[in-house]
Amino acid sequence: MRIGDHFQTGLLWKNDKPQLPDSLPMALKGMKALKRSLSKKRELEPNVERQIEEYQRKDYAHVASPQELAESEPGKEFVDQFPDAVQTIVNKHYVDDYLDSTVTVSEAIKRATPNFCSISVNSKISSSWSLVHFNPEKENRTERVLGVSWDTTEDVLRFAVKLRPDLEEFLEREQRPTKRILLSIVMSFFDPLGLWALFTVFVKIIIQDLWRKGNTWDTPIDDESAPQWLNWIELLPKVQSMKIPRYYFHSATSSELENLQLHIFADASENAYGCVAYFLAIVNGQPNCALVTANSKVAPLQYTSIPRMELQAAVLAARLSVSVKSNHTLPIKQLIIWVDSNTVLSWIGSDHRKYKQYVAHRIGEILSVTNTTDWRWVPTRNNIADVLTKWGTKGPPLESNGEWVNGPASLYRPEEERPQRAPVKADVEEELRAQFLFHEIMLFDSVVDFSRFSRWTNLKIQRIGTRNCAGYKRAEKVNESNFHK
Repeated sequence: MRIGDHFQTGLLWKNDKPQLPDSLPMALKGMKALKRSLSKKRELEPNVERQIEEYQRKDYAHVASPQELAESEPGKEFVDQFPDAVQTIVNKHYVDDYLDSTVTVSEAIKRATPNFCSISVNSKISSSWSLVHFNPEKENRTERVLGVSWDTTEDVLRFAVKLRPDLEEFLEREQRPTKRILLSIVMSFFDPLGLWALFTVFVKIIIQDLWRKGNTWDTPIDDESAPQWLNWIELLPKVQSMKIPRYYFHSATSSELENLQLHIFADASENAYGCVAYFLAIVNGQPNCALVTANSKVAPLQYTSIPRMELQAAVLAARLSVSVKSNHTLPIKQLIIWVDSNTVLSWIGSDHRKYKQYVAHRIGEILSVTNTTDWRWVPTRNNIADVLTKWGTKGPPLESNGEWVNGPASLYRPEEERPQRAPVKADVEEELRAQFLFHEIMLFDSVVDFSRFSRWTNLKIQRIGTRNCAGYKRAEKVNESNFHK
């Protein structure tokens, strides 16, 4: 909203209309706690009153009027006059960073000028030399954008590694790190898009194993974890040389993309589960695939069965599909999620209310954001998400032109040549609730011929006699065994 000749913005929320909880009880509780503290220390009361008066005098705080509350929506005042500028400020700013992409250089230059949205941009960087020459303040061709290293010369993203000097020696195989050092190294790697999740997930597995074994914070890692750590740091130079294109489909514009599809692969193991998303489109008659994002998580410390882990991966894939759709303006025509678990596909295609709560709740979430027709089966050998859960004999594919960056080969084949499977059996018995369990009952021929008796009393006498005869025969066997002893 306008404050004199300046503008004041509210907090930047993830959604345009966030559903905030009722903060009045929390504020009242905090006020009561402050009063109790002031009642015990009376000398602090004048200081608190002085600070509140100082905030009001400097206009740091005041009671909002109804008109101010009505005008607090960002960009509402100028949405009709400057729609592009409002869209840019509201949706393409993160704190004080402005990130945008345009089809033409002229449009980028237009948006970089102060006249576009009445904001002076102090530092600019672009993959176009024309924009850099237009604004020569930024000579460096490599920039960290929200923690990701962007090489504007080649217009690629790189894995940025910047450690403290005391941590670098642990990457040179000189000594074993402790759990504390290992955690510090992992927290130094920032990968918000999950583009290098196939590499970072395995050091998280090592840390979880250390927790499971009960290693203390300042004890060097044990002999079992040390080889895994060495194998991991040996791949670090290869990861640093890995290049991921920033632009999805090279120089193709959104209007040149035909039949844009979102493909997500999900997989799980005993140690971790994850998923990876790709865009697939036809550009100039040829299929093109681009890595979008990925996500991976370590398995819970408490043992979880493989079917449940696969279900967790499916839930993660469904959530990732929502995130990709909401953060892209590209016209996605179709969503396909690939899994290699027939059990999960059966759960999705069945009535999830018949299963235990663990399965029913997660299947309900999956079906709330996807359709049953969105889910497909893929063989394990063709599931690219497998590299997020298993190290393998060769390690993860870290080549810049490998299948992780460019997508699996199965996506480049025609639809009819992709992996197919027979229809999944619905209503699998695994994880069914107790009232839906199936029991096999075997019927034996009756010992007594009921047709020979005309009265119930005679049948009872016959039954008692039969039981007595059976007891007599058992007693005979016992006596014979005692006699032979």
